[in-house]
Amino acid sequence: MPNSELYGKEFNVPGNVLSALKGSDSQRSNNIVNNGKISYSLLKRLKNIFDNSEQGSEEYESYGGDVVKNWVNEILRNNRSNIHDIKKNQMDTGMFNRFKKTHEKDKNRNVTEPSSIDTKNKEFMGSGIYENKRVIRLTESELKTIIENIILKENKDK
Repeated sequence: MPNSELYGKEFNVPGNVLSALKGSDSQRSNNIVNNGKISYSLLKRLKNIFDNSEQGSEEYESYGGDVVKNWVNEILRNNRSNIHDIKKNQMDTGMFNRFKKTHEKDKNRNVTEPSSIDTKNKEFMGSGIYENKRVIRLTESELKTIIENIILKENKDK
């Protein structure tokens, strides 16, 4: 999950956001102004506050209003999509599912074995990055079956 990689990360707060937070009664806002940084967890908390309070309400304005809300949403969206894009590109180059954690993977299977394709629909698992070609990923057993069928067909044709 992209979000798990953001825990513990701190972000620098720009001047316009700091000025929107100054003068607030909120201890959280004062801490942000004093430190000049904000943690991922606190960004999520602020997003929750903005999402669940009405625009113009006392709580909404005590955390900087629209200026801070827009900045929080932008920082979260950009950082989450950066991690997602990296994992997606890794999968497109042939790496195995980068979104699953180790504990979510099937321990009985070979970890390096790629997942199989849906042979009924003839769907492809990914696309080639450097060429405009589709990539088909097969398990070792599927590949063996295909090779055996080709050999049997060649022997019948002789």
